Amino acid sequence: MCIENAIYEILFSQSMERMSHVKQTNKLFAHYTSADTALKIIQEEEMWMRNVSDMNDFSEIILGQRSLIETLKEKQISDTFDAVITELSSNKCSFSDIISYIENMSDIREQLYISCFSEHRKDDLLGRLSMWRAYAPQNGVALLINASILDTKPIDNVLFWTAPVQYLHPENLSELRTNLLQIAQRLLNTVKGQKNNIEICDFLCSTLIGYFYVSSASIKHIGFSEEEEWRVLFSTKSQSSEMKDILVKSIENIVGLPQTIYKICLKNLYANELDDMVLVQKLLKKVIIGPSKNPKLIQEAFCDTLRDKGVLEPEKMVVISDIPVRL
Repeated sequence: MCIENAIYEILFSQSMERMSHVKQTNKLFAHYTSADTALKIIQEEEMWMRNVSDMNDFSEIILGQRSLIETLKEKQISDTFDAVITELSSNKCSFSDIISYIENMSDIREQLYISCFSEHRKDDLLGRLSMWRAYAPQNGVALLINASILDTKPIDNVLFWTAPVQYLHPENLSELRTNLLQIAQRLLNTVKGQKNNIEICDFLCSTLIGYFYVSSASIKHIGFSEEEEWRVLFSTKSQSSEMKDILVKSIENIVGLPQTIYKICLKNLYANELDDMVLVQKLLKKVIIGPSKNPKLIQEAFCDTLRDKGVLEPEKMVVISDIPVRL
């Protein structure tokens, strides 16, 4: 294994292990949203990413950034990461430079777009009441998708990554502290003997910044842990012309609020994997209609839409949650 791959796997090993567990346990991912938005996602075969400042829990992004910076500044962690960089190049940069960069990421509000999902058992045809209430309270729908859709890797230099949310208490960062120290120590062992390797040093520093960017956007208060959330993240700061057929900027009206979003064109993203299989049928496993005044009407609309997309027997895919509550 080349040293770049080793660095990459050390930094993102937790995400890869969690994804492996999701697949081994045959879980799906649920995307809770309004029926109107869900229909557009299916019709256009796109995944929507909204700006973090428009999300219900933007304050959690600020919490994540502060918690990460506070932990990275602790002497043992900072000194170990600094030793990793010094091993590669004694005059290229210092870890304090990277911390300063992360600390000054005030533009995260404008540049970061995310799409949120929740781990979901295949046999659960109800959905979580807490998720209906928080994210799809009116005519809500949960799109249950194949785990493979979130098993992504960054494409070239674009920050387009899937990460599980880390649930932490702001007054107890011991888990984050342990994880970061282990990463720093593993990196130090990996780069031993790579003195004055400027190319590897550049790769390490840019990958660290990307990892910390993703981490700060994937931390949430432990009170939300039952959501078992995953996030797909994209930063406009690292756009590439090579992504123009996959990521499309658009203005959409979401719950009465016009806003800029980015859409991942799934047909182009999975162009080499489809063969003759219907894209929607490959990725979408079930549609759960949430608590609503008119669930049958919504169910019928989704069945017609799926039929138009080439899905056979869509009635088997669209179910109504019978949680006895009206939101």
